[in-house]
Amino acid sequence: MYIFNKVYTYAVLTRSALFFHLFFIFFVHATSITLPYSFTAGSPISASQMMGNFASITNALSGTVSSPWAASSSNIYFNTGSVGIGSSAPMRTLDVNGSVNVPASTSNYINNIQIPQVMYQGAGGVTTSGGNYIKYTTMMLDTTNSYNTSTGLFTAPIAGLYWITGSAYVATTSSGTSGLCIYKNGVRLYQQSVVLSSSSAEFSITGGVNLLVGDYVGIYVPASFATLAVDSAHSLSIFLVH
Repeated sequence: MYIFNKVYTYAVLTRSALFFHLFFIFFVHATSITLPYSFTAGSPISASQMMGNFASITNALSGTVSSPWAASSSNIYFNTGSVGIGSSAPMRTLDVNGSVNVPASTSNYINNIQIPQVMYQGAGGVTTSGGNYIKYTTMMLDTTNSYNTSTGLFTAPIAGLYWITGSAYVATTSSGTSGLCIYKNGVRLYQQSVVLSSSSAEFSITGGVNLLVGDYVGIYVPASFATLAVDSAHSLSIFLVH
């Protein structure tokens, strides 16, 4: 006789009894199993032969479920093809046909670097004379610590297209011209200026700038322009767009 669940017997089995059991396993699991021992019709089957075949069956059945995913510690990975969620024909490496929920506290990364998001406010009416970068010193958000409040410069940690906005106001009653510029690596890209008529002039400038890793940008007051100032109503924001 043959008792399952690891209760073994040393009684001699007949070839037909073992074949019946194997047929049942093959039928249920649709598995092709190569056994180490073959038998001759009418010959007895020893316990050691039975146990050898049983071990082969156990090993084969443990691998009947296949998966394209491979495990590495507590992680799984998939190196070929694409993954579709709600799609049987993904168009990209990950193709999601439906809504995606990302918690507000979740950080996003590109090449293992967190996506830059920068927002600073001015403080205390700090003034900036012509020929200098405006320094926004009150941090509201800086996911990559890429803005230097001492220099007024943002240094790109990731290459891409950035959207930059800065604002300021005229510090004292003045005549002449004043305004703001966006400078990249010390070179003017954008300028917004007006001829002054009072001390209440407000300025804001915005623009898209392509940056490589290590490029720097800032809001600049040209040397010939009147002194500007920033307070909590004026800010700098820099976001990676693409």
